[in-house]
Amino acid sequence: EGVVEIYNSVWRLVFSRVTGNLVRVTDIAAGRNITLGQEFMQYVSTRGGAYLFRPEGDAEELDLGDEGTAVLAMQGKCMAQVQQFFLSGHVQIWRLYDTGNPMMDR
Repeated sequence: EGVVEIYNSVWRLVFSRVTGNLVRVTDIAAGRNITLGQEFMQYVSTRGGAYLFRPEGDAEELDLGDEGTAVLAMQGKCMAQVQQFFLSGHVQIWRLYDTGNPMMDR
């Protein structure tokens, strides 16, 4: 199907191998699948600083493209992780922890 999955005792996250985007979330206990699309947005600002958020206008969609996207998945006993690397230099990291306590893993 061309997907990468990570999971813990509560959640399963499914990513597209082509775009690297998160495409589905499953609540394992409830057996509920949520299909979704992922977009990246950015604000433009020429003022402000490290502690000031002063955008100029609304957020604009950031087209990261599909070419050059790399997806690295790791599934361990205590943590699972997906790293998305985009040709633009942007990186996004998703982590799921597995503490053994479903209330804490939510």
